[in-house]
Amino acid sequence: METKIRFEIAIADFLEHLEDQKGASHHTIDAYRGDLAMFQTLLDEWGIDNIGQFTPEIALKLQTQLGPPLRPRTIQRKLSAFRSMVKFAVKNYRLQGVELPEFAAGQRQRPLPKALTAREIEGVVNHSQPKLTPQNPKIEQYVAKRNHCLIELLYGLGLRVSEAIELRTEAIDIDNSMVRVTGKRGKTRVIPVPQQTMQVVQEYLKESRPNLVVRASPFVLLSNRGAKLHRSLAYQIVRDACVAAGILDPHGPHAIRHTYAVHLLKGGADLRAVQELLGHESIITTQIYTEMDMETVKSNYKKAHPRG
Repeated sequence: METKIRFEIAIADFLEHLEDQKGASHHTIDAYRGDLAMFQTLLDEWGIDNIGQFTPEIALKLQTQLGPPLRPRTIQRKLSAFRSMVKFAVKNYRLQGVELPEFAAGQRQRPLPKALTAREIEGVVNHSQPKLTPQNPKIEQYVAKRNHCLIELLYGLGLRVSEAIELRTEAIDIDNSMVRVTGKRGKTRVIPVPQQTMQVVQEYLKESRPNLVVRASPFVLLSNRGAKLHRSLAYQIVRDACVAAGILDPHGPHAIRHTYAVHLLKGGADLRAVQELLGHESIITTQIYTEMDMETVKSNYKKAHPRG
């Protein structure tokens, strides 16, 4: 069915549905009418007049319009009203291809790590590289190259620490510079590998990992005893590299992943593409995760939308 259902029609039908089918009070209906009128005004200003034009990016844009002096509970009520209206419209008009808006729960957000600057992350990468001196025992050189490989996987691919330590050698496609990653809930995604990162991974696999293997292991990153790299050690490796680079605030693997995402977006990468690379189920998570300002969202919207 055609998706060009005007918002004003959808809102009117939704309010009528609340009154006739749900038996909502006049007070409730008035509250919904006020909330939805506010959203309709914003959408009209942006040149969006029908349900078929609605996208998750627009949902993000709408959410950013709500803030103080509104209380968090009031904001959530307004967003819930809008979502209910869209859900009603999709079902009532049998619309195809219209995604329901997802909104982040403002008060439940966990504090995010601060993204490192390009200079800082370069320092972390450089200080994770092995210092090949005659004084270093060979095992230390092998371990140092492993540490460098870990940092490159986190920043070059934006992996979660769990994905990095669970990464298997068979998942690395050197010829095509791709890595197959198994993320949360067993979902698999394929990530392109930057040339520099692939070079570091190749060197580690060829020169260092064979010397760390004690018994057959499918995992890429190994401890100096040949076991799968432990999560706590991965954290320590990242923190040590940060300190060596002169970054005094404690940073873990999540900060490196966060930096990967922010740098991609600031470099002009599409929000949807970054969502796929990070393995996020919801684009809302990507927006929150990267603390991306809405100027970037607006810019991407204008580029993508024919009326932009």
